[in-house]
Formats: sequence, C-alpha cells, structure tokens
Amino acid sequence: MFPLHLRIPPYAQGAMMQVGDEEPLAAQAGDFLMIEREWRPGDVVKLSLPLPLTCQANDHVTALVRGPLVYAYFQGAQADPVVFHGHRGRFPEDSVLIIDPVQPGSSVQEEPVQDGLLGPALRVSGRVQARAPIFAASGANSELPGRQEQALLLLPFVNQGAIRGEYRVFMEYIKPADSQSGE
Repeated sequence: MFPLHLRIPPYAQGAMMQVGDEEPLAAQAGDFLMIEREWRPGDVVKLSLPLPLTCQANDHVTALVRGPLVYAYFQGAQADPVVFHGHRGRFPEDSVLIIDPVQPGSSVQEEPVQDGLLGPALRVSGRVQARAPIFAASGANSELPGRQEQALLLLPFVNQGAIRGEYRVFMEYIKPADSQSGE
C-alpha cells in the first residue's frame, strides 16, 4: 500500500478522479487529492481536469486563457495573409476579435493544429480593419483590402518561435452585439 498524491490546479474547477470502476470522486481545485489503497496490476486512475476558456480583459483588449495556456494571434498562422511585394501586409493590430469576454465560449471553436505545433487552436470570429493608404500611387492603394469579417486563428503562445511573423497576445475586441451595430 502506498499513497498517490495528485495536484489539482487552481483553475480546474469541477475536477473529478476515478480509480478503475469505482465511484468518481470530486477533487477540490487548488488542492492535493490523496489516493491510498492496495494497488493491483492494471489499476487505472482517470483524472478529469476541466479547463474552461476565460478572458483577461479591460474595456478594449483581451487575452484568451485556458488553464495554463495563453493564446496569441500569429500573423503567419492566418488562413489568407495579405502579401505586398513579398512582405505580409496584415498585422495583428489590424485584427479585432468579436467576442464577449464574460462568456467567450459561445464565440470560439476549438480545432486541431497543424503538425509541429502545440494546440489546440481556437477559431474566433473577428474583423480585419481596412488599411490606411500606404502607397504613393492611389491605384495601388485602391487594391488594399477593406474592412471584412474573418475567422481568426489563435494558438497557444508556447508556439512563439515556431511561427514566423508578428504576434500578439492582448487583442482589441468588440462584443458581438457591437459588431452588428457597425462599431
């Protein structure tokens, strides 16, 4: 017989533990759970750690967090990057998340990441702002993309260095109701 101590992270509200077919036990977030029993070959411990998506936000910017993961917008991970003369033309500051920081889950879809990256990724509704004129020739400026709604991909910040280009953790946001009113 020996005790098994499991640390339950403080952000894992509603954690559950189960040994084999025994009744599941609730585990207190931020505490240790001790299992002391006579262990037999084949015993399996299942630990469920719910990691709800939360936002660290003020009135203008937010960062998405799930348990220990902080998410970031990576310029090189977006589906359709704009390229001008071999350089990316859409930067993180051009994008605004459409999300309610009080209830972010309704605006977010989880999806797997490409090979070589750590995930999961979050697909969030967003708005890409129109670019200010940057060329001397007005004809070239007319080809710049205008404001458009677009799903944005956020990846765990731990991928920084594996993806080229600019990145940002704290993103400007608007609430879904504000996006309908044209704000």
